[in-house]
Amino acid sequence: MADKVTYAIRLTPYEEATTDVDLNTYIIATEVQETLGCTSQAIDLATNFGSMTNTTHGFASGAAYYLSAPAATGGVVLPTLAACDVLYLENTGFQQSSASGTKGTTVNVTDYLTVEVGDNGTKLAILKAGEGIILPMRGTTNANVFYISSTAVNGVSAGGNTLGCKFLSLT
Repeated sequence: MADKVTYAIRLTPYEEATTDVDLNTYIIATEVQETLGCTSQAIDLATNFGSMTNTTHGFASGAAYYLSAPAATGGVVLPTLAACDVLYLENTGFQQSSASGTKGTTVNVTDYLTVEVGDNGTKLAILKAGEGIILPMRGTTNANVFYISSTAVNGVSAGGNTLGCKFLSLT
């Protein structure tokens, strides 16, 4: 029996509302009037979790492996994983001088983790500390088409420091 993975997404749009006593509060945006969300169907995996390697898949034997996103406008390519089914990337919020099984210890909440297709290519996400992105590809893409870098919020200017990136790449 093959292993599998599922994911869930939730988005709540808020707007600021002023009350009659001059207190500001947030309410669900009147233009949307609902919390949005979805869950995936199970994605069956060809590789079982027991055969994962930390440098390719991002985890092995319960231990995370962290990539280093350079403080540059050009990024570093993700590890090769052909026919990638699901890719998860997260800004750890810490500096990471090199790829390692140990997460950096110096906090970095100033720079953003930029995820793009190709080096200096189309930006998919610009993530603050603690934010992540899930890319369900169901075997249609190699993980090494994606690049990460540490940038300013505009995603164009280089960040001040390297950033740690936690990842999970599955096939």
